[in-house]
Amino acid sequence: MPRSPGDYAWAIFRRIEAVRPGAFALLDAKAQKLVGGSEAQNMPGRYDPIAAALAAGTAHVFLGYRTGLTGLVKETGGLQIVEIPAAVNVVPEYGLATLAQSSPAAMAFALFVMSAAGQGILRDFGFRPVALPEGM
Repeated sequence: MPRSPGDYAWAIFRRIEAVRPGAFALLDAKAQKLVGGSEAQNMPGRYDPIAAALAAGTAHVFLGYRTGLTGLVKETGGLQIVEIPAAVNVVPEYGLATLAQSSPAAMAFALFVMSAAGQGILRDFGFRPVALPEGM
């Protein structure tokens, strides 16, 4: 599983390579790390590096998590979110665990996250619903 935002992009590039040989080298040569990671060109403001690169024409596409792109689209005119095709997409999976000696508040929070209401909030922010193991 990739470890940083840029890692996901390069994992997608590798999947595209499997479908279209030669694509990885082209994408790798053109891609910029605008946010996240040690090579990013971070500037002040949440979307500044992305919006600035898109506005200047130094970037024409930004590959990012849907959860973060909604705000970028609202703050920057003329953008739209496009789904990455499932055949090449790399979908991060996150876990949730509680310790055996968790406080009642921690356990209540974990149960809320797993509830229909909690899953609805996560879905509203672009996360996919949790599929619980059989028997739970």
